[in-house]
Amino acid sequence: MARISCLLLILSLIFVNVTFASKQSELEKISSKIASLKKYLMQRHVAKKSLSNELGVIEKKVATINLQLYQLDKKIKLQKQTLKPLQKKQRRYEKKMKTQQQELGKQLRAAYQIGQHSYLQLLLSQQKPSEISRMLFYYQAINQTRINIIQDFLRSLQQISTNQARINKKLMALQQLRKVRITAERQLLRQQQQRKKLVNQLRRQIKTGQQRIALLQADKKQLQTVVNNLKLQKTYEKFSGAPFADLRHRLPWPVNGRVTRNYGELYDGRLTSNGVFISAKLNSSVRAIANGKVIFANWLRGYGNLLIISHNGGYMTLYAHNNALLKQVGQSVLAGEEIALVGNSGGLSDAGLYFEIRYKGKTRDPAVWCH
Repeated sequence: MARISCLLLILSLIFVNVTFASKQSELEKISSKIASLKKYLMQRHVAKKSLSNELGVIEKKVATINLQLYQLDKKIKLQKQTLKPLQKKQRRYEKKMKTQQQELGKQLRAAYQIGQHSYLQLLLSQQKPSEISRMLFYYQAINQTRINIIQDFLRSLQQISTNQARINKKLMALQQLRKVRITAERQLLRQQQQRKKLVNQLRRQIKTGQQRIALLQADKKQLQTVVNNLKLQKTYEKFSGAPFADLRHRLPWPVNGRVTRNYGELYDGRLTSNGVFISAKLNSSVRAIANGKVIFANWLRGYGNLLIISHNGGYMTLYAHNNALLKQVGQSVLAGEEIALVGNSGGLSDAGLYFEIRYKGKTRDPAVWCH
């Protein structure tokens, strides 16, 4: 009996050891799988961050080119404006010269009819001295008139030549600006194609709604950090005009368009909007709603090319997803002044402006302020 008990004990110990070894092997396999999953998730996170950073670089380049195109268009418009009066003046000179040509033609025909020996014939004629004197005065007057017409004609030729040189110079400058613009447009097209590829890659990596919400929440948190840092820097100043707080219900919207997301509205199922999204035409003007100073002008993940303006009394306004920023940090702006161009930066598909109003860092409903 003792032998049997001993045998059973040995067998049970062997079974326990085998079971323990099996469990240990399973745990090691699970740990290995967890480590692999963590590594995969980390790689995906790094890849997303890398793509997001790459998107930021490209969208900054796009913004720079769009700003260049905006400035070129203004220069082209200015050249055209300065060219118009020169061309108008040229037409006036040419019309005047045509009249002078006609007058000169009359004078030449009159001279031909009188004859080239008219003076000698007059002196040899048997007319009275008083008659001769009167006729000589008449001929001299005709000659002087002819000389004046010729001198005016020559002056007109000189004016036309000088003015045409100015026109040619303007036209050459205009042609050069257009060439630079074409080059910039080609560069823009290349950058936009790269941007489109990156946006599609980022979207493919965000496979679930939960991942998208987590990413959007991270973007909102990052924006709040930027706002808090700006608030700590005491960027609020006093500007000319009525205090911002007194402009409630009287401020204009920053862009012409249609509000497609309201303040406080849920989007992506769970997130609350801290501002409004206004669908608008690509590259249309974004304008400051009140006097202020630019305190932020840079690319920010999730918001693209973002511009923030500080106003009186602790208020600030935020303008996001722009195609180009027309103002830099430190520049003062006036109400209604053009500050940016509507875009889709930050990974958007459609063009529009995301707009916020904040008081001491806290969001406010823009619909209460703008009309």
